[in-house]
Amino acid sequence: MFELRREGISHHHPIQENSNSAMFDRDRRNLIKLSTELFPNQVFDPILSLAGDASTRRYYRGISDQGSWIGQINEPFSEEGPSFNFIEVTQHLEKSGILVPKIYGWNSETGVILMEDHGDVTLLRRLQEVYGHQEEELIYKEVVRILADMHAKASREEGFRINAFNLAFDYEKFKWEIEFTLKYFFEEHLSRSVSSRDREVFNFYFDKLCNELILEPLVFTHRDFHSRNILVNLNNDYVFIDYQDARMGLRQYDLCSLLRDSYYQLEESAIYELCDFYMEYSKENYGIQFDKKRFIKIFDLCTVQRNFKAIGTFCYIEKVRKNNLYLKYIGNTFENIRKVLIKYSDYSDLRTMLHKYYYF
Repeated sequence: MFELRREGISHHHPIQENSNSAMFDRDRRNLIKLSTELFPNQVFDPILSLAGDASTRRYYRGISDQGSWIGQINEPFSEEGPSFNFIEVTQHLEKSGILVPKIYGWNSETGVILMEDHGDVTLLRRLQEVYGHQEEELIYKEVVRILADMHAKASREEGFRINAFNLAFDYEKFKWEIEFTLKYFFEEHLSRSVSSRDREVFNFYFDKLCNELILEPLVFTHRDFHSRNILVNLNNDYVFIDYQDARMGLRQYDLCSLLRDSYYQLEESAIYELCDFYMEYSKENYGIQFDKKRFIKIFDLCTVQRNFKAIGTFCYIEKVRKNNLYLKYIGNTFENIRKVLIKYSDYSDLRTMLHKYYYF
């Protein structure tokens, strides 16, 4: 028997309007069926539809007089069962000492997963309440510390090998993401046709960038580590969520996802001070030595690749899923790229070409 948290009852509920009543009714039946099996002596009413993320997953909160749960609706995963990525990664992170929502149970035939409710306060919302740079710094240092712990502890293959260890950011993955953005940002969103000559420039510099990144050692990475994917619960614990796409990658990839966030802009000086903190903490606690100059350069190049892909994702969501919510973040995200590229003269032609298609 699981003990429910009362987190969601105390927090504001970001309710999602139910435009598809048939889907909501089906989801509700499946949620009630599983929750009845897991918590036979409790009645969960209401069951609220929650605003989700940029994925196609759907989320709900079930509330009883003893606590609440979060329900995640996926496509059926009968073939994977317990090897379903989200379940595997959750269990792996728990074993590594990283705080994530505990999974109460699942039904692979309906795609339903019930998990612990840590509330709705994301890191992004928590940052809206800070009183100054000192408080902001303390918050980020704590999150960076936990990230460094995850990179060190979750990269160890203990017990069984989860599928995330078989996935990696390699040249093909990086280049696919670049092509993805060229299509959905330039061609679809901006309606710009990239000339063959300009395409050669893009190919040359993005090839150069990707070939630098693939030389770096790999660790277990969250893959989408930004301020909307970290919860702050009532105990002021930082809880990682939305890690189902975890894979082996560069530690700087997660770090730049956090510090060069599309949703929250840190001061330039704060970004590099936090990079220093990551390196110092990892050295003191795990004996990892870094070449600072090299670490920062890879952090910057990851920033370009990661933010370029994020822009493509925002445009894809608008074009394919007809959701324009994320288009307002393109400006911040493009600025993250510009601030980095202006530092590197050997990438000046790439910066010029990106400006040409975005600004002119």
